[in-house]
Amino acid sequence: MFSLNYLEHSENSALYEIPPGKPNPKEPCMVGIDSRSRVVKGPIKGKESWYYTFNYIRKRIGKNSCEELKNERDIEKRCSQRRKACVLYLDSFPTIVYQIDTDKVRNWLIILDYVAVEDMIKHWDILKKEFEKPEVLEGGPSLLLSLQEFLKERKDKNLYEFFVRKVYETFNSINADFLTSFGIEPEKMYQKEITDQEYPERKAWNKLTRIDKIGILDFFVRKVSAEKYGLQVASWNPTKKIEELTYELEQHGPLYIGGAFGKHVYIDEPFKMKNKIGGRDIYSWKPGASRNAVVFSAHAVLLIGAKKAQDKSYVFFIDPEDRSDPKDIESQKIYTISYQNLISHICDLHGRIRTNSSANIGYAYHGNFRPSTQNDELECPISLAPFHHPRILLEDGFTYEKIHIEEHLNLRPNNSPFLGNLGKVTLRPNYALTRALICPITQKPFQEAYYCVEDGYTYEREAIVKYVEEKKKGLSEKNRTIQSPASGVLLKSVTLYPNKILFKVEIPKKQIRINLPFE
Repeated sequence: MFSLNYLEHSENSALYEIPPGKPNPKEPCMVGIDSRSRVVKGPIKGKESWYYTFNYIRKRIGKNSCEELKNERDIEKRCSQRRKACVLYLDSFPTIVYQIDTDKVRNWLIILDYVAVEDMIKHWDILKKEFEKPEVLEGGPSLLLSLQEFLKERKDKNLYEFFVRKVYETFNSINADFLTSFGIEPEKMYQKEITDQEYPERKAWNKLTRIDKIGILDFFVRKVSAEKYGLQVASWNPTKKIEELTYELEQHGPLYIGGAFGKHVYIDEPFKMKNKIGGRDIYSWKPGASRNAVVFSAHAVLLIGAKKAQDKSYVFFIDPEDRSDPKDIESQKIYTISYQNLISHICDLHGRIRTNSSANIGYAYHGNFRPSTQNDELECPISLAPFHHPRILLEDGFTYEKIHIEEHLNLRPNNSPFLGNLGKVTLRPNYALTRALICPITQKPFQEAYYCVEDGYTYEREAIVKYVEEKKKGLSEKNRTIQSPASGVLLKSVTLYPNKILFKVEIPKKQIRINLPFE
């Protein structure tokens, strides 16, 4: 589980601060909280923004993982190898292939038939001054090589079909191999996931074109990757009000979303807004800003906040295309758009821009996040799980779960998870904290903690309700009271409210009051 801080949090807003950079892959990754130092995260490579956005909400492990994370590391490695294979293959083509899904490039490539390409090659000495500029090549091969191969093979009507065949056939093969490595047959997954109800125009698997399959297999890879990473489909959807989105963010942290978002969909550059939030600059686009026409594909971003101000609603996101440096927090820019803009351009998790997809498809993923609150003091800062055997580390003043701090110290002797090298360490039991975390009835750590107004003690909900119901059976006309299970005082009624600081499960949306009358 990951813990995050808010940049802004109120009744009408929730905006998270995402740590810039990425965990240092050279340092060992351990179970629980990630205390590794952070290093620069460069801009994304290739077109797979979803892969890099997943990295924000999953546990990144790296090569130096502990034995307990061996399976997670294997999944991470397979996902990384698939992405690298795609990037390596794309890099063998001119950079124009990265823009093949825009109207401008697509329409230009379509008119380049055999006659037009022969003419381009004939005049290449003149054209290369434009096409072989360093800023055009961006380290990739010259377009001339593809023009020559197109004429030599003569399998396609135009250069667009040539690039589609070359790139998509290989990508489809890479994606199919990835699915097969997890024991998943693409055709069977197609029959299960692509239903007639959701897709009235659904084709038989053997009738799908390579363009059909590129989108479908890409969706399958995203879905399987999300499941293997332990990501969950969010309950929010575009038909709901922004209050529901804010609540989703509060409960589960930042969300992965895809759609026509980010710098690449705009022709105009974003501008810096006048007002900062939490000391951070916020960027946006002017109303009516010019957009690039996109044929298909969705760009993934990380939704980190939502805000309602009077009659206007906004959302905030970061873009994996940006560089992120822990030494320069502003390098990881925060962007804002209207809530209406979000719901008008968001894709469902199948990659379709629509607002009425079924709940089992969904529109966003969330990871195992939760906000940092006062509740953190009642959980181990390494595992972010409830205490069972709390131990205080005298030299840094923090309390940890016994098994996790001992594991940490075995790997990093005399090292505090927060303060680094201490020279020496001394662990002692924290008895006061142990007593505060246990239900007086069950003598077990709280899950659903409820405060009793009448005696001032907190109990496990199921335990106190059961206790009261049993005691009520012994009531008579002369005796209309029961004893408090904690203090022994006589209670004429029991009224319970959630004690949110001790909750270990999802807190109810509203303040739930439980009345247990004795009549």
